[in-house]
Amino acid sequence: MRGCFAGVQLFCVLLFFPASGAALEFAAAEAFFDFDPGPGLGIPLSITAGSDVSFLESVGVSSLAPGNHTLYVRFRDELGVWSAPGARRFGVMPPTASGSDYVAAGETFFDSDPGPGNGDPLWPWDGSFGEPEEEMKRLTSVTGLDTGRHVVYARIRDACGMWSGLAAETLRVVIAHAVAQPDSTAERVRVGWTDYPEAILYQVHFDSAWNGPFAGFVTVSPPETSIWIPVGIAGRSRFYKVRALLPDPSPEISNPSPRPKPNREQP
Repeated sequence: MRGCFAGVQLFCVLLFFPASGAALEFAAAEAFFDFDPGPGLGIPLSITAGSDVSFLESVGVSSLAPGNHTLYVRFRDELGVWSAPGARRFGVMPPTASGSDYVAAGETFFDSDPGPGNGDPLWPWDGSFGEPEEEMKRLTSVTGLDTGRHVVYARIRDACGMWSGLAAETLRVVIAHAVAQPDSTAERVRVGWTDYPEAILYQVHFDSAWNGPFAGFVTVSPPETSIWIPVGIAGRSRFYKVRALLPDPSPEISNPSPRPKPNREQP
């Protein structure tokens, strides 16, 4: 993740239009921001004429004010007919003071947005923030997450206190089949499993009742697929459950809904 919010300088576009089978060819292309200046009055784009057009073009955005904008692109055929414009949303961040374009904090959360600054903090790998780019980590917990698909979001804050947009990945929580076996002294129990070796995290839950709530747990990081649990930790537990957190890439991730605020009765 980048922590520099000094403003976007260029916006790169990659478009591909498949051949329709007609003899007409694309002859020109143009782009414009936010408002349509009229066909032929946009920013000219360099393309090679043909029925299939694939190109990479840089369009300057230095004249745009900070905030959300829309980039439009359209094409003209050899008869002079313009296509309907295609659109792509993007954001321009305001400039920051010199020396403040570095990462100062990061946070993550699942599914619903608690608001900037209210997520679970991320920690820098090198022990301290202060660079334009930072590698960050957090020991993710799946406690409280139902089995099934979830979205984990992350964002960063710069030294001026401005939060970035959200990065997101989909994950899946599943139950792995576990086998528990006490050792000869009955002082500890080995809990092992073979399901889901691709998991990025395991949590071994234990309880004295078969139906839970399995509130106690220990965390296991792959590639380990077993753990010895001392009886002193698990108490009189006789039932174990392993929850695995799996990567589950999804091509479409929607923005998170705001986390509901608790109702408070008026005095």
